[in-house]
Amino acid sequence: MAGDHAADWQRRAKIDIHDIPAPLLDQARQGALLEAVLPGRGKDGTPTCATVRPLEGWRPV
Repeated sequence: MAGDHAADWQRRAKIDIHDIPAPLLDQARQGALLEAVLPGRGKDGTPTCATVRPLEGWRPV
């Protein structure tokens, strides 16, 4: 719903954090924030749901 309780959609995207490379995990343990860009829509044009993979991988911000 993304904060819009009047939305017709009630879906959620799951992000698999097991794919984060070990060096980035080390940075996160030291306080770095990690960012990933995710697809917002599925192949059928509806809001994305199920497990999604980052479009460009993980990166520290």
